[in-house]
Amino acid sequence: MTKLAIITGAAGGIGQALLAEFAEAGHRLVAVDLPGSHVADLVSRFGDHQLSRELELGDEAQIAAFWSWLDSQSDHVDILANNAALGPTMAPTLNTPLSDFRSTFQVNLYGPFAMAREAAKRMKPGGAIVNTASHAGLLFNPRRNAYAAS
Repeated sequence: MTKLAIITGAAGGIGQALLAEFAEAGHRLVAVDLPGSHVADLVSRFGDHQLSRELELGDEAQIAAFWSWLDSQSDHVDILANNAALGPTMAPTLNTPLSDFRSTFQVNLYGPFAMAREAAKRMKPGGAIVNTASHAGLLFNPRRNAYAAS
């Protein structure tokens, strides 16, 4: 059985590298990224049988819809690479609205949790969930407050 690998943040640099690695290993890909990212075009270079979905990982309803859709496409998940993240606004902490801070946490913390929870329900022993982290979490930068904290 071909392994199924879901990669979030697939349109970014790390995401594209993950797509290439998993494709080279013979996995069926599910590329996930923001609306307007053209992730379908990116994953199509790895073959017609690859899948893609554009969604906001900070939106629980869109995550639920993604899993309903994926269940109609496949009966299993082998790998989830939680790679998507909302980058820094580069605003000083004093000028960062709480809504921006909340949005970053929605995408960078709650989204990966919801994705992992649902992926784990569909995994058999030997499946893997990998969460990408940033070195920004270890460094002080008052202009990357929500990003670094998440």
